[in-house]
Amino acid sequence: MKSNFYIIFFLLNVIISQDNSIRLHAQETARIDQVYERLQERIKKKEIFVSHVKLNSHRLSLHFKSQPSHTERYFYTFQGKQLVLLFVTTYTEVGMLNYYSEYLFDDKSGKLLLYQERQNDKDKFSYRKLKVYFTDMKAIATFQSNEENEDMQNNFDKVNEPKVEEVRKILSSAKYYQEKFYANMDEVLRK
Repeated sequence: MKSNFYIIFFLLNVIISQDNSIRLHAQETARIDQVYERLQERIKKKEIFVSHVKLNSHRLSLHFKSQPSHTERYFYTFQGKQLVLLFVTTYTEVGMLNYYSEYLFDDKSGKLLLYQERQNDKDKFSYRKLKVYFTDMKAIATFQSNEENEDMQNNFDKVNEPKVEEVRKILSSAKYYQEKFYANMDEVLRK
């Protein structure tokens, strides 16, 4: 009888703890969505600096079958004299395939808050859109959609946590774009 009590007590604690964790993740994803929306408004109002990198913009043949082109956009600001990267978008076209991604960074810590991706590569991916929320470099929520529209905020289904390898790849690419941006800007600002 006493052991049943402990088992029930343990299970209730697990359920309560999971419920609290889900509630905290929902609050954090809502906060990140607010950061994203505020940043989009600032971008529309042209309150944020933007730099572009465009490769093969005329889609000339590079000895590939499908003349790829690639664009990176870096959105940033200054806090005092400190350069702060806020947001990165990438867009790659390879033939009829399009790959678009977004990286939202925390303006204080520089850590990744949100990764979004949209693509039409049905052979390589089982989804059309992906959204992954991060807290302290850990994925806390993942959403996918099979809709092919460009709306990155709606019509997502909650899915299980992403695979560890997927998260590593996202964090690695975010770090790559951050390092690339700061290295290029450091060179430009020193002149």
